[in-house]
Amino acid sequence: MKPIHKVSVTDQTVEKLKELIQTEGYQIGDRLPTQAEIGQILNIGRSAVREAIRVLEAEGIVEVLCGKGVFIINPVGNEKQNAEDWYEQNKTRITDFVNVRGAMEPLAIKLAMERATPADMEKIHDKLLAFEQAVESGDPSVMETTDYEFHKAILETSRNQFILNIMDNINWLQRELRRESFKSHREGLNAQEGHRKMYDAMVNDQVETAVEEMRVHVANSRINYLKMLKNLQPESMKKTL
Repeated sequence: MKPIHKVSVTDQTVEKLKELIQTEGYQIGDRLPTQAEIGQILNIGRSAVREAIRVLEAEGIVEVLCGKGVFIINPVGNEKQNAEDWYEQNKTRITDFVNVRGAMEPLAIKLAMERATPADMEKIHDKLLAFEQAVESGDPSVMETTDYEFHKAILETSRNQFILNIMDNINWLQRELRRESFKSHREGLNAQEGHRKMYDAMVNDQVETAVEEMRVHVANSRINYLKMLKNLQPESMKKTL
């Protein structure tokens, strides 16, 4: 007799959600219905929907933004075609993104140092340690999440709502790039070193050093992103760079 393989409710829901994303033609940046609405559409309980969304987030298909919803960052389907489509749809946005980040984050850390409370610095330190633990684990998804949380803590400490809004609006793209980047453990170690240098400069009230470390950190990320971008291009286009 062939063994009977049981499929969990979560696994079934994950497959149904993937099918929903494909059949409805959701694209990068689109927001999914609420968990309650998905439950009604698929006739599944909200707890199963919640767990399935967590799986899709870990797989890099969706991103959950607190208070805003669940957004598509990599539609399911043919992987090779998705990569080429993703590049075509986002190449201009990626270039714009790295330029904006290069301007915003050095300013944010400068403002953060002017406005940080002891509680702010404790939070930044906690996020730093969480990222360092993630690097030790070697899990790209955890590294991406904790890297995001470290940078977000600095942005929040700047208390500049304009910067926060800009970075929040482009965050879905940044997280996709980071997730790919951290598949290389070396990139995780490089980011860890950069984070530590920034934090040490903040603690020692070295404003110029902190700004420069952030500038270098973002510049290194930019170089890595552009390398990945070249790999995402169709072969016929790579010679044009």
